[in-house]
Amino acid sequence: MTKSSFIGGAKPPYGTDYTDLFKLGWFNNPRVAKAFGVNHDQDKASRTFAIKAAIYEATGVDSLAKLPPADFVRLIARKGLAFTLPSSLKAAAGV
Repeated sequence: MTKSSFIGGAKPPYGTDYTDLFKLGWFNNPRVAKAFGVNHDQDKASRTFAIKAAIYEATGVDSLAKLPPADFVRLIARKGLAFTLPSSLKAAAGV
């Protein structure tokens, strides 16, 4: 999906599905950082950026807002981290 797909400035379709990841500090979890090969000792912003970059590389998107929750949950499950996900995201993914 390209930027031009979001006609009239409409928000990408999955933007709000990932809100709880940020609210609950998911990107601060040392297990998440390790699973994505990211140094947990980085400052919070750098660590979050690096984890998101790894997710984007693995899924071929450039924003979580463009990533279907089911695809995200499958990726996280393959990393052995399904237990770290908030129930709201699992519900959005139909799990």
